[in-house]
Amino acid sequence: MSSLYLSTGRKPTQTTRKLGRLLSLILHCKYENRGKRSVDEICERAETFGCQKVAFIYEQKGNPSSIQFFDEDLGWLPEIIAISGINQPDRASLSRIPSTIKLIAHDAEGKKMISLLGLEAKEEDAQSPLEGKFSSKGIEFFQGKYLILNLKGKIAVMDGKKEGKEKAL
Repeated sequence: MSSLYLSTGRKPTQTTRKLGRLLSLILHCKYENRGKRSVDEICERAETFGCQKVAFIYEQKGNPSSIQFFDEDLGWLPEIIAISGINQPDRASLSRIPSTIKLIAHDAEGKKMISLLGLEAKEEDAQSPLEGKFSSKGIEFFQGKYLILNLKGKIAVMDGKKEGKEKAL
């Protein structure tokens, strides 16, 4: 299991919940809706599961708009993944997602996304049928030749607090 704990904003839409569940399957991390819990309560729950980093999927106008990260030691990280679009084809084989993932970073921004999500490239993962392709255009997950998730987006930096404005790198 990943050291990432995934949650949502307070009142997530069905699209955001679906994205959270799908990402938790792909990344093999713990996921739950935030509900009425505070950020502190979510971080405490993450700690009980042995997770040091928490990712929150926030939305704007009913659609996922960003993934923001909280680290147990560093607090809120200034870098976020700003989401500009999502393609989630419905596939019956999602329950059979392999336990390993081949990570491919096409550029420096892709490497940063891998780092933010707490993923590590391992030698034994190189033969995995599940591939994650990370770049300045976003994140794509393929199982064989089938697209599982296309998350269009880029790394952005928050100005000020968590609810501050985004600015692209």
